[in-house]
Amino acid sequence: MVWIGQFSPDTHSLTPVCQSLAIQRINMVCAGLHRRKTHYCFSGCVESRYRENVARFLIDDSDITPLVSVTQVSVYPHRNRFQVPGRLIKMLGSAGIPFHHLVSSPAVVSLIIDACFQGRVITLLENTFDLPCSHTPYIQEIDQDISVLLKKYPETRSTYEEEKIKTYGFQLLREKYLLYTHGYLDQFMQTMQTRMPPIASEEIFHLVSVVQVSGPIYDACFVVDPDTRCKDGDGLFVDLITFHGPHFGDRYRILQTALNCLDVDRIPFFVAACAGASVSLVVPSGKGMAAQTALEKGFEAP
Repeated sequence: MVWIGQFSPDTHSLTPVCQSLAIQRINMVCAGLHRRKTHYCFSGCVESRYRENVARFLIDDSDITPLVSVTQVSVYPHRNRFQVPGRLIKMLGSAGIPFHHLVSSPAVVSLIIDACFQGRVITLLENTFDLPCSHTPYIQEIDQDISVLLKKYPETRSTYEEEKIKTYGFQLLREKYLLYTHGYLDQFMQTMQTRMPPIASEEIFHLVSVVQVSGPIYDACFVVDPDTRCKDGDGLFVDLITFHGPHFGDRYRILQTALNCLDVDRIPFFVAACAGASVSLVVPSGKGMAAQTALEKGFEAP
């Protein structure tokens, strides 16, 4: 795939990449968007066949990072414990392998790495995590020739747009805590270990999104349960709303529709994250129900 990043020293980007992708009908396989008090940060992946289309964005916007060929590697943990992202980041740091994005959903933690590191990372994962004996790492081919499918299923394949995008339902978590960190990877790991001891415990996280800003600098967001450790630092109380489906890899319209729904009802958001088949949105505490009502104008749930 191709990774595209955008960093703007403002809370809003003048030309958001996710909006440009939506206009050109380019799907995102995964995405993360951080809107902080001091900057705006976006990370996303598209299929390699869109490389030339996305390359044109660099001409119009100097905030966009040059394109990189990448691979997405996903881990499906039994529970969303801090051990999983903590060990992933420590594993990559010890091996000297940088990553562009780490993003979670209720079911998966995905890593975006340079394609040249794919083999090494899979080996590291096999040595770090316990994989059931009946399973081997599954490599999904994203760039499949759609014409083969059309020839095989000529009457059952069609392109259409729903008036309201169908989902499998919304999940709302209230009164959680959003913790921000920004800096070098070693600083980030120290923050996890000192301010969030659950990296080595059974405590869970509700959302993790770590985006590479530039070189060794990362922007990280964690949504956790509030407790005494969350009283200091750069963080705030939030609500987390997650909806699932409808289509794997179909992010150009889903993410932009979600952001438009919030914008119409003037509901701010801090983090948007897409991983697997889920989209997660972090909004100010007390705005969760209003955000869900706003999303229901653009999405249909059972």
